[in-house]
Amino acid sequence: MSTDAVDPGPVFWKGKRILIVSPEAWGAVRLSKHHYASKLKDHGAQVFFLGPDSTKENEIRILSESEAQPVLLFRPPPLRGIRFLPQAVRAWLEARQMRRLASVAGGPFDLLWNFDLYRFRWITDRTYARTRIVHAMDLRNPAHFPGPARRADLVIVVSATMAKVLVEQQHKVLRISHGWLPRERRAVTLPAFKEGIRVGYLGNLAMPVIDWSGILKIASDHSIVQIHLIGPLHGTFGEDTHMDPTVEARLRALPNVHLTGPVPFNEVPKWLEAMDILLIAYDPEHADRNVGHPHKLLEYLASGKVVLSNYLEDQADLEGLVVMAPQGRRITPLFDQVLRELEDLNTPGLQAKRKAYAMANSYDRKVAQVAARLSALWRSSDH
Repeated sequence: MSTDAVDPGPVFWKGKRILIVSPEAWGAVRLSKHHYASKLKDHGAQVFFLGPDSTKENEIRILSESEAQPVLLFRPPPLRGIRFLPQAVRAWLEARQMRRLASVAGGPFDLLWNFDLYRFRWITDRTYARTRIVHAMDLRNPAHFPGPARRADLVIVVSATMAKVLVEQQHKVLRISHGWLPRERRAVTLPAFKEGIRVGYLGNLAMPVIDWSGILKIASDHSIVQIHLIGPLHGTFGEDTHMDPTVEARLRALPNVHLTGPVPFNEVPKWLEAMDILLIAYDPEHADRNVGHPHKLLEYLASGKVVLSNYLEDQADLEGLVVMAPQGRRITPLFDQVLRELEDLNTPGLQAKRKAYAMANSYDRKVAQVAARLSALWRSSDH
């Protein structure tokens, strides 16, 4: 299993036609698959982005096209019950779907970069997509991974823990940790903050795995703390998800909890730098989150500020940069310790180390790793 490779240079991507399939729609909030799409476009690739299936569409079509973003493709949901058909039939239907997507997009794709384990998982025909990558960012059901990986040409995982799920496909695996996207810094006017220690949580606030009981306890027990919850409350990335109304009511009832809503991507760094403590708080009863790989971690580290997190197995080596709860434990008992040691945890030296770690994981480096592996794969297939 490879973790790095020689960079063949951004020129590798120039002119390549790439279809990115994502479970999260293109929008104001950006995750890894959106950053990969933007970076590939920056390197000269022609990038098409297929988000979640749209119930508003009757046929495959381009719904949005601009120089500032990839070409957005939309398709209606497939017929219900397809998963019960024989495997060969499913593969044929997916190949036909890929042909239709290529027709709408103006020709075959050089690369199908699939961040969604549940679409095109049976496809083996490479007529309209020369190469297929399966890229796993989260693995909430490990049993669902080997099938799509078996039919892929390259499998990308963000951690060694994910790779352990695959037995027969180890020769296809490329491990690339989450990336961080530097962006142009613009003048941003933040709201007037109330006096106190500022604690930030960034992300989709509708996620059911967030440890709201722990966050509520921190807010209730520490009146000197001002907690800023930065992100959408209800529905994002094309999903129909909502925060528990009981939780929302309890949060709004606390004077030191502030629901900011989603923040524009380019303003996120300014918000995080204004905080004193940043939280990653998942309910430890959700076992999949004990080995989670939150994309927000690099955004946090890029701010330089101390991060208090529940246990993240694949980031356990970040001791000194992240204050991490023991496995299976909540972050709440550690919060008082972080408050006591806050000045030492946010020294200029430690902040510089956190920022350097984020910079070392830029998306330029990530796409270079993929380019090197694909370059070798295509050379071998041409012989």
